[in-house]
Amino acid sequence: MVGGALRTTQGANVDGRIDVLRGIVIAGAILTAACACERDRAVDDMDGGVLDFVVAVPVAPATVTLACPEGWRARTVASGASVCEPWPSDGPTTCAPDEAAIPGRGCVTIGEACPEDGWPAELPASGVTYVRAGATAGDGTREHPYGTLAEAAGVEGVIALAVGEHEGSIDTRAERIVGACASRTIVRDARTEGDATIMVRASDGEIRDVTVVSAAIPAVRFGEGVHFEVRRVVLESPIYAARVDPRASVEMEDVILREPEGTVVATLAARLSTGSSITLRRASVRGSIWLGDEAEEGSSTVVLEEVAFQDASFAVLGAFGTLEARRVVIERVELGFGVSPWTSATLEDVVIRELHSVPSSGDDPSAIFSSGDVTADRLWIADVEGPAIAISSAERIVRLGEPASLELADVVIEDVIAAEAVGAQDGTIATIDRIHVARVHGDAIAAADPGTSLTLRDATISDVTTVGIDGDAIGILLGAAATIERVAVRGTARGALLIAGPGTHVGASDLDVDAHAAGVVVQCAIAPTETCETGAEPMLTLRRSRIVGAHGFGIGADQAQLTLEDVRVDGVSARGPLDGFGIVEVSARIEGARVEVVGATRHAVLAFGAATALEVTGLRVTDTRPSPPCEGEGCAREALGDAVTCAEGASLTLRGFVAERAASAGVMLVQGCASATFERGRIVDNALGVLTDATVPRPRFVNVVVDDNGTDFGTTTLTVARPTF
Repeated sequence: MVGGALRTTQGANVDGRIDVLRGIVIAGAILTAACACERDRAVDDMDGGVLDFVVAVPVAPATVTLACPEGWRARTVASGASVCEPWPSDGPTTCAPDEAAIPGRGCVTIGEACPEDGWPAELPASGVTYVRAGATAGDGTREHPYGTLAEAAGVEGVIALAVGEHEGSIDTRAERIVGACASRTIVRDARTEGDATIMVRASDGEIRDVTVVSAAIPAVRFGEGVHFEVRRVVLESPIYAARVDPRASVEMEDVILREPEGTVVATLAARLSTGSSITLRRASVRGSIWLGDEAEEGSSTVVLEEVAFQDASFAVLGAFGTLEARRVVIERVELGFGVSPWTSATLEDVVIRELHSVPSSGDDPSAIFSSGDVTADRLWIADVEGPAIAISSAERIVRLGEPASLELADVVIEDVIAAEAVGAQDGTIATIDRIHVARVHGDAIAAADPGTSLTLRDATISDVTTVGIDGDAIGILLGAAATIERVAVRGTARGALLIAGPGTHVGASDLDVDAHAAGVVVQCAIAPTETCETGAEPMLTLRRSRIVGAHGFGIGADQAQLTLEDVRVDGVSARGPLDGFGIVEVSARIEGARVEVVGATRHAVLAFGAATALEVTGLRVTDTRPSPPCEGEGCAREALGDAVTCAEGASLTLRGFVAERAASAGVMLVQGCASATFERGRIVDNALGVLTDATVPRPRFVNVVVDDNGTDFGTTTLTVARPTF
């Protein structure tokens, strides 16, 4: 489906961040506070000061760098990103009918002033046939020109058209058709049948300084195998402004290709064929460039330089072999670039904006919809009611046996409404360097399916809100793999990073999150009842990362494997009637080094469920806060805040740790926690030191100080509230 959104769920619900901790209930129980600690060594002597570790801070992402082309203006948009504005004023421009919208130049008149004598300048001394509309008794000379186009039929050499309205058409082998000036030399064709108003059959030649207006057939048709240049020309037709036959090559400069004012049916500015090519430089296009269905896939070429597409169904679509676009603006269309499996597209300094849906089309707008190879540098996409960039390898793998690819550098995307602003799936290989994504309704960046690979470096993502079940800054799903480096997330509706589905593998470093939603969630299940086979669990390695102000979860793992190094989780709060969790794992395994959880609400670190293992060297958990009061149906919170909890068959190993200033327990081992080992640590200044019950094997404490808690040793009974998820 052209312009359709990538599916991330294969029809299933991936909104599992509440079901991540499916069925977890630490039931109300009678607990016994107990501790068997060796306290004969000072904490300061333990392992060379391992308790004084420093968590490395994330490296900030590099900013998007857009060196503006000549005539373009540097501009800062609402999200704070710097972009290049191609028009003299901010936003899309609208030009007069006789003007061309040229990026970096604004509205310009095509051609120069008409010569005083009304004849084209710079004509050769011989071989010229002259035509002046209305002349009589002519012989084709300058002194006695023909009065009609029909009289010039069959001539070769040069056809020179004087200023005036020339009625009719030209079917010629002439090498050159030259007007006096585009503004006042007009060829007007009222026919409803015929090959074209100007049918070009010469092998090489030129058309310049003329306006061609066709009522119902192509304005110009370039015959098979011809090679023509078109300069300072306006082509208007409700069918095709230009038709390029097989193996023909056309270069156009300073041109307007357009449909008539008031045209309702979508018009093609240019239609290409097998082996043909078209180059547009300094062009204003109201219409679309398309490759005919009968053409051989991958055999044709489109080159665009300083071109504006406006007010059309789409800009460029078809099974071209090569598509090059430099300094191009696309505005007020439904589809910017449709890139086929056979196409290699190179985009540089491109603006695509104001892509709105048309109820009659049935498709979502899309700036770039691809199943081929796309390389884009310095790209600005804004105001799209559909995906900004959607790429799938499915058709290419079937047809060509190889994946599609996406390479982006220095990209700004804003104001997008779609399941994914940028989405890659079905085995696509995607690399993104320096991207700024803001004000997205849906996921900002997503990759899905086995074989799909995403490398994301230097990204800033902000103001992500929901559309349907989507609303994550980054989603890696259904067996995709990703490498993520230097990403800042500021404000998401659902989460900063969602990793879901069997076989999904992610390595992330320098992730800086202030999301006000879930932080990082890694889960096997796509639907709530799904489970992963052993060895198929999703995997995440997270290094040098910070998660601040998350709601619900800082880091959550369900049937997953995580490695955490230099990770800080700060200020996780409860969400609605639900408890908050700094780091929580269910039937998962987390290994870590230098991990800090500060100011979490209710649960700072929780290991829960059979096959769950938490092993961290260097863990600091401080200032765990009680759950705030809540009201309404489903609210079951009590004012408790536990630093480290192990329950329901989980195992826990901490080396070099601190658990201090918790509103409730520094360490809670309950409901069948399978094993717990603590080495070189401090459990201090908590309401309760260590809590355990009769279902838990005796924990192992080596060189652990338990002191200055409200209750350190002895026996205390109390009822522990059920956490809410």
